[in-house]
Amino acid sequence: MNVNDCDVRFQLDSAADVNTICKRYIRKEQVKPSTITLRMWNKTPMKPIGEVHLKLINPKNGDETMATLVVVPNGHMNLLGLDTIRRMGLITVINDRFIAKVETQKIGDLGEITLKVDENVPAKTLPSRKLPLSLQDDVKKEIDKLVERQVLIPVTEPSKWVSQMAVVRKPNGKLRICIDPQPLNTALMREHYKLPTLDDVLRN
Repeated sequence: MNVNDCDVRFQLDSAADVNTICKRYIRKEQVKPSTITLRMWNKTPMKPIGEVHLKLINPKNGDETMATLVVVPNGHMNLLGLDTIRRMGLITVINDRFIAKVETQKIGDLGEITLKVDENVPAKTLPSRKLPLSLQDDVKKEIDKLVERQVLIPVTEPSKWVSQMAVVRKPNGKLRICIDPQPLNTALMREHYKLPTLDDVLRN
């Protein structure tokens, strides 16, 4: 984006409520006091230097918009929040494809994937974790439900890989049953894709 006759690289952040820009791109006399306290991705608070109201120009197509930007110390990321992203047409949100609430006991059907395991990584068979007596009956019932819904498939033969089961009691009293995937993750072969840059988004 062009800001104050400078080319400024922004990151698009659809989860951000505000726009931010480093102070080196802003003239001192443009900055106004701000009462905003920013929360970083790790929940730590940060007091900004101030805020400005400036014109943003997309150099790719010449589109312009006025936007309020929170001025932050140098070294932080320049961000465009959801409202500005929408107004400049950098993303399109199709509301009729969002589902507000789903009430079903069926499992989702988004297709199948194949996880490839590196055969050079030694398989690990981990021992079962001990369950408190107070949980054992509830865990058995929950596993039976998952088997009935075909979320889990019983294994009746030896397996090279055995993960430990992790059980968490949710606030509503129900159980969440999953596995500890750390050993298995070390053997998974991942596919790597190049993420689009801001220039790629603007070009399209």
